[in-house]
Amino acid sequence: MTKPIETDDGDAGLARIDRWVDLPCSGEQVWAEIGGFLAIADWHPALASAEEVEIDGRRHRRVVTTYGAPILERLVERGPRLLRVSVVESQLPLEAHQATLTCVDRPGGCRVRWTAEFRSAHPRAAEIIASIHDMGLAALAERHGARSAAAPAGGAAPSGDAALSAAS
Repeated sequence: MTKPIETDDGDAGLARIDRWVDLPCSGEQVWAEIGGFLAIADWHPALASAEEVEIDGRRHRRVVTTYGAPILERLVERGPRLLRVSVVESQLPLEAHQATLTCVDRPGGCRVRWTAEFRSAHPRAAEIIASIHDMGLAALAERHGARSAAAPAGGAAPSGDAALSAAS
């Protein structure tokens, strides 16, 4: 499921992305797969690798897309079935970025929710970030036999590396 991309004009153009998928398996099982700080490269089809690096005493992960572009993210918060990161460096110009991945139990399974808030001068930044979230959630849906997450409001999202390469 998706929620439309929102822009909060009262907060200097802060974009908000809210995506989720309901899966027919336990939250414990899904979080064991997706909840590790470096696990994203194992389940997101657009990411080839992830490695942990320490910068100024803080945990970061350097992920590399399937077309070779690096993204540096800082761990902001980690809790029970919650992972929050902030993009520090990427080809897509982002400011004040925070993304949160959560997993909660629901009757018959669980819901994985992936949200993001950020500012960007790039005219398609919200569409690109939403597409990245949609790709990852669709991969989880396929892996766990659930219906795929829907495309963002307003039409189909770019797929695969097309969304990530649009940032350059």
